[in-house]
Amino acid sequence: GANIRDATRAGNTSDAMVTLIKNGWGKADSAFMKGLATLFMPDATSAQLSNIVEIQNASATPEVAAALRVAIDNFDVSDVLTKIQAPTLIVHSDGDAIHPISQAKFLASQIPDAQFLPLKNSNHVPLPQTEAWHQLMQSALDFLAEP
Repeated sequence: GANIRDATRAGNTSDAMVTLIKNGWGKADSAFMKGLATLFMPDATSAQLSNIVEIQNASATPEVAAALRVAIDNFDVSDVLTKIQAPTLIVHSDGDAIHPISQAKFLASQIPDAQFLPLKNSNHVPLPQTEAWHQLMQSALDFLAEP
């Protein structure tokens, strides 16, 4: 999580985001929800942005969303990565504003025999109208077809 990989961030950005979540989550027309959706999917259509806001609001209360943000910011799985024995495909957009690509590269370097697929894309969630979506779908099919 962000607090683990960057100790200087801990307690600052994380606290601010949690405060925003507690005050803006659950309100479909809030500037916070629209801004959050845009961070995840800057190339989304207005319909896609409205849809992700609807999904986010339906998935958690403000309190649960804030607790999830705190948990995610404090995840540390680095000590178990080398123990993973399942085939692993790490996919990450090179322009993702949510998580840095360096973290995806780190995961791929630590998980035995992991494959890394960087996508030329600015969305955290690849969108069907982008080339990254088609590359992701084909790569996933190819990966799953491997013996």
